[in-house]
Amino acid sequence: RIPVTKLLVTLCFALMTPSFSFILQPPRQYSNRDSVLHGLLEWRDQQLIHSESSLEDTKPLLLLPFHANEALVQGQYKEIVLKHGRFFDLFQDSIDDHESIIGMVLMGEDGMLNEMPLCEIHDFEVHAGFKGKITVDVTLRAVGRARINELTQMKPVMMGMCSELADDEEIVSHEAMVFANEIVDSIEHIVRDLSQGENYRHLQIAYEDGYHRALQVHHLSLGTAKTTETKFSGRYDKLKRPADDLVAASWAVFAAVSDKSSVVKALQLTNLIDRLQFGLKMILDDKYRLKSEEFIYGNVGQGGFD
Repeated sequence: RIPVTKLLVTLCFALMTPSFSFILQPPRQYSNRDSVLHGLLEWRDQQLIHSESSLEDTKPLLLLPFHANEALVQGQYKEIVLKHGRFFDLFQDSIDDHESIIGMVLMGEDGMLNEMPLCEIHDFEVHAGFKGKITVDVTLRAVGRARINELTQMKPVMMGMCSELADDEEIVSHEAMVFANEIVDSIEHIVRDLSQGENYRHLQIAYEDGYHRALQVHHLSLGTAKTTETKFSGRYDKLKRPADDLVAASWAVFAAVSDKSSVVKALQLTNLIDRLQFGLKMILDDKYRLKSEEFIYGNVGQGGFD
């Protein structure tokens, strides 16, 4: 963790500043050009050309602060509305100079966290409102992970030297594939079981949607985008899920768990099996909690606690 007492004061002051006003003009919209991943691969290429370094080396990255509970996993979207001029500059600089890539820096109780989602600016629309005041609607999509190695700039926008995070290595052994598939089987069984409850039917949808989005981003980040629609991993025999589907499942489970703070730890894990096991633990926690609530409420309803 990076000590940020002074940083937090600076950020709070920045967020409380009044919105900038501009001369009234027709709204304009930024749309990402047609590329493999709306800038991620181009961002990597740009940094390699300029720095002549490997993907593991640090790269300059513009940063936008969020609460840790707002962390995104691969494929998830977040819509935000900006009313402060300094943030307009941040997004415009990202589009112009950083291939529309931005770091979603996470603020925890003890300060700024080292690991963060790496996001693309998926949509960027400027609106001119009353008296020429400008607001910007931005849609971010998480396309990877990064680690902050050094903060290099605080004003007018945040910037740091960051290194992209990836899993340590692919699963290659038969034993590891079997174990990983068994974990995914357990996760999907629990999700289906929980979704039988009237108030939790959305969990299956959340998992399947998270799986599809994570798999799409994973393929695109590798430059292996598929044009055909991919369904969630339950269609496979438990020992025949390919490695890409295991990766997607390891992120999708966090779209279904109730404790969103778990995403922060998931971002830190670079071992696929470790992340799957952590996801299984979190969905099991939800199962035990919900079953306990049903038991308690059921007994209260029947007069079991006098």
